[in-house]
Amino acid sequence: MSERQNLFIALYDSDDVRSAALERRLSAMGHHAVAFTHEDNLLEFLEEHQRFDLLLAPLQNGLPRRVLAGGSHAQGMPALLLVEGAQWGQLLLRNEDAEAVDAIEFDALRTTNDELEWRIRSLLARAKGGSSRSARVPELAWGDYRFVVHHRIVLHRGREIFLQPRQFDFALELFRNMDRVVTRDWLWNALWRSTSRRTSRGFDVCATNVRRKLALHEKNGFVLKAVYGQGYLLSKCVDVQDEVVQPGSC
Repeated sequence: MSERQNLFIALYDSDDVRSAALERRLSAMGHHAVAFTHEDNLLEFLEEHQRFDLLLAPLQNGLPRRVLAGGSHAQGMPALLLVEGAQWGQLLLRNEDAEAVDAIEFDALRTTNDELEWRIRSLLARAKGGSSRSARVPELAWGDYRFVVHHRIVLHRGREIFLQPRQFDFALELFRNMDRVVTRDWLWNALWRSTSRRTSRGFDVCATNVRRKLALHEKNGFVLKAVYGQGYLLSKCVDVQDEVVQPGSC
Protein backbone atom coordinates (compact mmCIF):
# COMPACT_ATOMS: atom_id res chain seq x y z
CA MET A 1 0.00 0.00 0.00
CA SER A 2 1.13 3.55 -0.61
CA GLU A 3 0.28 5.03 2.79
CA ARG A 4 3.19 4.58 5.15
CA GLN A 5 2.70 7.33 7.72
CA ASN A 6 3.25 6.53 11.36
CA LEU A 7 0.15 5.44 13.24
CA PHE A 8 -1.04 6.03 16.80
CA ILE A 9 -2.04 2.62 18.12
CA ALA A 10 -3.77 1.71 21.39
CA LEU A 11 -2.45 -1.65 22.60
CA TYR A 12 -4.57 -3.35 25.25
CA ASP A 13 -3.42 -6.79 26.31
CA SER A 14 -3.27 -8.41 29.74
CA ASP A 15 -0.66 -10.83 28.39
CA ASP A 16 2.46 -8.92 29.43
CA VAL A 17 4.82 -10.97 27.27
CA ARG A 18 2.77 -10.58 24.10
CA SER A 19 2.08 -6.91 24.84
CA ALA A 20 5.78 -6.14 25.28
CA ALA A 21 6.65 -8.00 22.07
CA LEU A 22 3.97 -6.16 20.12
CA GLU A 23 5.02 -2.79 21.50
CA ARG A 24 8.62 -3.42 20.43
CA ARG A 25 7.50 -4.54 16.98
CA LEU A 26 5.25 -1.56 16.40
CA SER A 27 7.94 0.85 17.55
CA ALA A 28 10.47 -0.76 15.20
CA MET A 29 7.94 -0.39 12.37
CA GLY A 30 7.78 3.35 13.02
CA HIS A 31 4.44 3.46 14.82
CA HIS A 32 3.60 5.01 18.20
CA ALA A 33 2.01 2.38 20.45
CA VAL A 34 0.59 3.23 23.87
CA ALA A 35 0.23 0.07 25.95
CA PHE A 36 -2.50 -0.48 28.53
CA THR A 37 -2.82 -3.42 30.93
CA HIS A 38 -6.14 -2.43 32.51
CA GLU A 39 -9.34 -1.79 30.59
CA ASP A 40 -10.40 1.06 32.89
CA ASN A 41 -7.19 2.94 32.15
CA LEU A 42 -7.73 2.56 28.42
CA LEU A 43 -11.34 3.72 28.61
CA GLU A 44 -10.37 6.74 30.69
CA PHE A 45 -7.58 7.62 28.28
CA LEU A 46 -9.89 7.34 25.27
CA GLU A 47 -12.45 9.57 26.93
CA GLU A 48 -9.97 12.34 27.72
CA HIS A 49 -7.53 12.27 24.82
CA GLN A 50 -7.30 12.26 21.06
CA ARG A 51 -8.47 9.14 19.24
CA PHE A 52 -6.07 6.47 18.07
CA ASP A 53 -5.80 5.23 14.50
CA LEU A 54 -6.17 1.61 15.58
CA LEU A 55 -6.95 -0.60 18.57
CA LEU A 56 -5.06 -3.84 19.17
CA ALA A 57 -6.92 -5.96 21.73
CA PRO A 58 -7.52 -9.65 22.53
CA LEU A 59 -10.72 -11.49 21.67
CA GLN A 60 -12.02 -11.94 25.22
CA ASN A 61 -14.81 -10.89 27.55
CA GLY A 62 -16.68 -8.79 25.03
CA LEU A 63 -13.66 -6.87 23.82
CA PRO A 64 -13.30 -4.75 21.81
CA ARG A 65 -17.01 -3.84 21.80
CA ARG A 66 -16.91 -2.27 25.27
CA VAL A 67 -13.80 -0.29 24.40
CA LEU A 68 -15.15 0.93 21.06
CA ALA A 69 -18.32 2.11 22.79
CA GLY A 70 -16.43 3.68 25.67
CA GLY A 71 -16.09 7.25 24.41
CA SER A 72 -16.44 9.58 21.47
CA HIS A 73 -12.77 9.15 20.57
CA ALA A 74 -13.19 5.36 20.30
CA GLN A 75 -16.31 5.19 18.15
CA GLY A 76 -15.56 4.00 14.64
CA MET A 77 -11.95 3.13 15.47
CA PRO A 78 -10.73 0.03 13.58
CA ALA A 79 -9.80 -2.93 15.80
CA LEU A 80 -7.29 -5.69 15.12
CA LEU A 81 -8.14 -8.61 17.38
CA LEU A 82 -5.44 -10.81 18.90
CA VAL A 83 -6.67 -14.39 18.76
CA GLU A 84 -5.37 -17.83 19.62
CA GLY A 85 -5.91 -20.97 17.60
CA ALA A 86 -9.08 -22.16 19.31
CA GLN A 87 -10.72 -18.74 19.07
CA TRP A 88 -11.01 -18.44 15.31
CA GLY A 89 -14.38 -20.20 15.37
CA GLN A 90 -15.74 -17.57 17.74
CA LEU A 91 -15.26 -14.89 15.10
CA LEU A 92 -18.06 -16.46 13.06
CA LEU A 93 -20.49 -15.70 15.90
CA ARG A 94 -19.60 -12.01 16.15
CA ASN A 95 -21.44 -9.24 14.33
CA GLU A 96 -19.00 -6.30 14.38
CA ASP A 97 -18.66 -4.30 11.19
CA ALA A 98 -16.38 -6.40 8.97
CA GLU A 99 -14.92 -3.26 7.45
CA ALA A 100 -13.61 -2.12 10.83
CA VAL A 101 -12.47 -5.39 12.43
CA ASP A 102 -9.81 -7.95 11.55
CA ALA A 103 -7.89 -10.57 13.49
CA ILE A 104 -4.37 -11.94 13.70
CA GLU A 105 -2.78 -14.81 15.61
CA PHE A 106 0.37 -13.03 16.75
CA ASP A 107 3.42 -15.12 17.59
CA ALA A 108 6.62 -13.27 18.48
CA LEU A 109 8.72 -15.93 16.75
CA ARG A 110 6.63 -16.66 13.65
CA THR A 111 4.75 -13.45 12.84
CA THR A 112 6.84 -11.16 10.65
CA ASN A 113 6.74 -7.38 10.62
CA ASP A 114 5.55 -7.49 7.01
CA GLU A 115 2.56 -9.66 7.94
CA LEU A 116 1.62 -7.43 10.85
CA GLU A 117 1.98 -4.29 8.72
CA TRP A 118 -0.10 -5.81 5.93
CA ARG A 119 -2.90 -6.71 8.34
CA ILE A 120 -2.90 -3.21 9.80
CA ARG A 121 -2.84 -1.41 6.44
CA SER A 122 -5.48 -3.67 4.91
CA LEU A 123 -7.78 -3.11 7.86
CA LEU A 124 -7.34 0.67 7.71
CA ALA A 125 -7.97 0.70 3.97
CA ARG A 126 -11.23 -1.24 4.38
CA ALA A 127 -12.33 0.93 7.28
CA LYS A 128 -11.58 4.12 5.36
CA GLY A 129 -13.44 2.82 2.32
CA GLY A 130 -16.60 2.03 4.25
CA SER A 131 -19.33 4.63 4.00
CA SER A 132 -19.95 4.76 7.73
CA ARG A 133 -16.27 5.22 8.43
CA SER A 134 -15.31 7.59 5.64
CA ALA A 135 -18.02 10.04 6.67
CA ARG A 136 -16.17 10.55 9.95
CA VAL A 137 -12.61 10.86 8.62
CA PRO A 138 -11.66 14.55 8.73
CA GLU A 139 -9.47 16.28 6.19
CA LEU A 140 -6.00 17.11 7.49
CA ALA A 141 -6.69 20.79 7.05
CA TRP A 142 -7.76 23.44 9.52
CA GLY A 143 -8.37 26.96 8.29
CA ASP A 144 -5.45 27.90 6.06
CA TYR A 145 -3.22 25.17 7.51
CA ARG A 146 -2.88 21.95 5.53
CA PHE A 147 -0.83 19.03 6.84
CA VAL A 148 0.80 16.91 4.12
CA VAL A 149 1.48 13.77 6.14
CA HIS A 150 3.43 11.86 3.49
CA HIS A 151 6.00 14.65 3.17
CA ARG A 152 5.66 15.86 6.77
CA ILE A 153 5.27 19.50 5.79
CA VAL A 154 2.62 22.11 6.51
CA LEU A 155 1.20 24.37 3.81
CA HIS A 156 -0.01 27.80 4.90
CA ARG A 157 -1.24 30.38 2.40
CA GLY A 158 1.09 29.20 -0.34
CA ARG A 159 4.05 28.79 1.99
CA GLU A 160 5.74 25.44 2.68
CA ILE A 161 6.72 25.06 6.34
CA PHE A 162 9.23 22.35 7.16
CA LEU A 163 9.12 20.99 10.70
CA GLN A 164 11.30 18.49 12.48
CA PRO A 165 9.53 15.09 12.77
CA ARG A 166 8.69 15.56 16.43
CA GLN A 167 7.49 19.12 15.81
CA PHE A 168 5.25 17.92 12.97
CA ASP A 169 3.68 15.21 15.14
CA PHE A 170 3.27 17.67 18.01
CA ALA A 171 1.56 20.24 15.77
CA LEU A 172 -0.71 17.63 14.22
CA GLU A 173 -1.84 16.47 17.67
CA LEU A 174 -2.66 20.05 18.62
CA PHE A 175 -4.83 20.56 15.55
CA ARG A 176 -6.51 17.17 15.94
CA ASN A 177 -7.41 18.17 19.50
CA MET A 178 -8.57 21.69 18.73
CA ASP A 179 -9.82 23.54 21.83
CA ARG A 180 -8.75 20.64 24.05
CA VAL A 181 -5.79 20.50 26.40
CA VAL A 182 -3.19 18.05 25.07
CA THR A 183 -1.51 16.82 28.24
CA ARG A 184 2.18 16.21 28.70
CA ASP A 185 1.35 12.62 29.67
CA TRP A 186 -0.28 12.07 26.29
CA LEU A 187 2.61 13.68 24.41
CA TRP A 188 5.15 11.65 26.34
CA ASN A 189 3.42 8.32 25.68
CA ALA A 190 2.55 9.01 22.05
CA LEU A 191 5.53 10.99 20.76
CA TRP A 192 8.47 11.20 23.13
CA ARG A 193 8.88 8.08 25.22
CA SER A 194 11.05 5.98 22.93
CA THR A 195 13.44 8.75 21.93
CA SER A 196 14.29 10.99 24.87
CA ARG A 197 14.16 11.73 28.57
CA ARG A 198 11.03 13.34 29.90
CA THR A 199 11.56 17.01 30.76
CA SER A 200 9.16 19.94 30.86
CA ARG A 201 11.72 22.02 29.01
CA GLY A 202 11.68 19.57 26.08
CA PHE A 203 7.93 20.01 25.71
CA ASP A 204 8.13 23.79 26.06
CA VAL A 205 10.91 24.13 23.48
CA CYS A 206 8.92 22.09 20.98
CA ALA A 207 5.79 24.16 21.63
CA THR A 208 7.74 27.40 21.18
CA ASN A 209 9.21 26.23 17.87
CA VAL A 210 5.83 25.08 16.56
CA ARG A 211 4.20 28.38 17.57
CA ARG A 212 6.95 30.36 15.84
CA LYS A 213 7.21 28.32 12.64
CA LEU A 214 3.47 28.04 12.09
CA ALA A 215 2.85 31.62 13.26
CA LEU A 216 0.06 30.54 15.57
CA HIS A 217 -1.28 33.99 16.39
CA GLU A 218 -4.68 35.67 16.34
CA LYS A 219 -4.24 37.09 12.85
CA ASN A 220 -3.82 33.56 11.48
CA GLY A 221 -6.86 32.22 13.30
CA PHE A 222 -5.23 29.99 15.92
CA VAL A 223 -3.46 30.64 19.22
CA LEU A 224 -1.23 28.17 21.08
CA LYS A 225 -0.91 28.55 24.84
CA ALA A 226 0.67 26.54 27.63
CA VAL A 227 -1.72 25.35 30.36
CA TYR A 228 0.14 25.42 33.66
CA GLY A 229 0.69 21.99 35.15
CA GLN A 230 -1.20 20.21 32.35
CA GLY A 231 -0.03 20.69 28.78
CA TYR A 232 -0.90 22.79 25.75
CA LEU A 233 -4.06 24.24 24.24
CA LEU A 234 -4.57 25.26 20.62
CA SER A 235 -7.61 27.52 20.31
CA LYS A 236 -9.45 28.61 17.20
CA CYS A 237 -10.18 32.33 17.08
CA VAL A 238 -13.65 33.60 16.29
CA ASP A 239 -13.98 34.75 12.67
CA VAL A 240 -14.17 38.53 12.84
CA GLN A 241 -16.47 38.50 9.82
CA ASP A 242 -19.03 36.48 11.77
CA GLU A 243 -18.72 38.05 15.20
CA VAL A 244 -17.19 41.20 16.59
CA VAL A 245 -14.62 40.33 19.24
CA GLN A 246 -12.42 42.37 21.48
CA PRO A 247 -8.63 42.15 21.06
CA GLY A 248 -7.22 39.32 23.11
CA SER A 249 -10.53 37.45 23.34
CA CYS A 250 -9.34 34.58 21.16
